[in-house]
Amino acid sequence: VVSVLQDSTDRKRGTIGILRVMGVSPFGVFLIVFFRATAIGFLAALLGVTIGLVMQWFLGWKPPATWEWIQWKPIMRVEIHWIDMILVAGGTMLCCLGGSIAPAWKASRLDPFDAIVEGRFR
Repeated sequence: VVSVLQDSTDRKRGTIGILRVMGVSPFGVFLIVFFRATAIGFLAALLGVTIGLVMQWFLGWKPPATWEWIQWKPIMRVEIHWIDMILVAGGTMLCCLGGSIAPAWKASRLDPFDAIVEGRFR
């Protein structure tokens, strides 16, 4: 998470510099990167929980007897508790938010004019 957000923030140095020149505060830049990580974490948590529930349904699904091509599929009873889903989603959010602090801090400390000049030559 840290390396992806750091790379993404480095590629957007010119944009960050322009935002800073237009009047966005360093804290505003920090929040932009932090909220981007929040959106990534939320979507990852949503996707993880959705895939888990779909797999639970699929493993417990019994195909009709007329579908001979899928009769090899094992049928299992899988229990996913809500607390487990909350813990997985919370862990996903914690990793994304914790991993965004260093890139957001670095982005908020960029000098706007240096960022614009460096962003032009990348």
